[in-house]
Amino acid sequence: MTVGMENLNPQNDPAEIEEHFIGFLAVEKTTAESLTNYIITELEQLGISLQNCRGQGYDNGANMRGEKSAVQKRILDINPLAYFLPCGSPSRLYTLVNF
Repeated sequence: MTVGMENLNPQNDPAEIEEHFIGFLAVEKTTAESLTNYIITELEQLGISLQNCRGQGYDNGANMRGEKSAVQKRILDINPLAYFLPCGSPSRLYTLVNF
């Protein structure tokens, strides 16, 4: 699983959104529960509080974006301010890679 992060840097004038590539996570299971746990563990190891997150974006996989029990819903249950926005970039990347 690829993990990236965007954050607001208020130290710049004007404030800027910065993008960071965190890395690739090896996952054994792709269930929503397992992926949520992988994400939470990675954030904890990086010293990033999930309570400070204000958004989340994933590809169009049902286990990621579903409204009832997918990763986005599980994260939203933990932090209601971490709104989900569909991410189009991975879909385009898959199109480019999978000719």
